[in-house]
Amino acid sequence: TFSDIFGLVIIKNSWQKSLSTTNILNSPARNLSVLEPGITAPAFTLPDKDGNMVSLSDFRGKKVVLYFYPRDGTPGCSRQAAAFADLYGEFLKKNAVVIGISQDSEESHQKFAEKKCLPFILLSDKNRDAAVKYEIWEEKKILGKIGVGLIRSTYIIDENSIIEHVLWKVNPETNAQDVLDLLWGQKSNSVFCSRISFRRPILGIQKLVSSRTDA
Repeated sequence: TFSDIFGLVIIKNSWQKSLSTTNILNSPARNLSVLEPGITAPAFTLPDKDGNMVSLSDFRGKKVVLYFYPRDGTPGCSRQAAAFADLYGEFLKKNAVVIGISQDSEESHQKFAEKKCLPFILLSDKNRDAAVKYEIWEEKKILGKIGVGLIRSTYIIDENSIIEHVLWKVNPETNAQDVLDLLWGQKSNSVFCSRISFRRPILGIQKLVSSRTDA
């Protein structure tokens, strides 16, 4: 389906359109400062490609590079994953764990990891629980269809589960190197930290997701 290919939750009627653009964006629960650096990273527990449950708390004492991406096997996501794989040894030197999250199934992750020889963790967020907690949804329009889709984003979380850096709408080809530069204390070319200035996160997406009808 269109939703499967592009990873969008399609807005098909005026009620959903109103929910996405007005109710969600202006919700009293919406707090633009929730996930800025210095805030405790939201907890999550999700299955990996082998069906093992993985929690953020499992990595206390390590840096965590948490990157959200739209779909296994797409060109951009494949290049992004390959770049993290190529630099994986450098992340280990910084005591950092790399975790990729998408809404793909465990089986899809397993095939993707095997095909691309990915040495890091892939987690399945099929119900978009982590995506909602980390505020990485926004309204998008692709081929004339309006929906809400995932923002390609990366969080760097410290040894005590505190968010250190937030990178939004990242370049899949340079994302891994940008993150590594930040871990080494170098300046990144990506936009990070001041997310308020260039995007409008969609919170309260659970209601929209649960009521959607795929195209």
